[in-house]
Amino acid sequence: LNPHASRLHDSDTRQALTEALMRAVRERTGIKPQVVAGTMEEAQAAFALAATDRPALVVVAGGDGSVRQAGAALSGSGVPLAIIPAGTGNVLARSLRIGGPAAVVRGLPTAVERRLALGRVRWGATGEPTATAIGDDNVIREYVSIHAGTVLDRGVTTIGNGNWILAYCHVAH
Repeated sequence: LNPHASRLHDSDTRQALTEALMRAVRERTGIKPQVVAGTMEEAQAAFALAATDRPALVVVAGGDGSVRQAGAALSGSGVPLAIIPAGTGNVLARSLRIGGPAAVVRGLPTAVERRLALGRVRWGATGEPTATAIGDDNVIREYVSIHAGTVLDRGVTTIGNGNWILAYCHVAH
């Protein structure tokens, strides 16, 4: 839980969301959840531990930066990641049509898991992080080029679900 996320600045709101999340996670997994709310370093350590300990579920409540940090740490681990959009932009959550924090918490106990194909590209001397997020049930044909976002924009090129991207198309940031 990122206490610095724009929707979690208020301590009463943060506490209510934390309590609701704990109930929802316990209902889904049958396990009492561990809550980490603190610095980026503490979050990174918790995500790294989760990638090796492989809990039934990791929930990240924060903005795009928190979600990116969790996704990068858990990538390839097989650990499901639930996103509670609590930042300013919530670009990935909006692209995936994830509802607001209250809606996600209500739906968490019975939510259906979806796998996302993610890519990461770094270029330049600074190794600026960018990504491409491709949703489910897409048909991508031959000679299609899909480029990652740029840090000058929002950093992510997002393709939703159920698209037909036919030969010789170019998808850019």
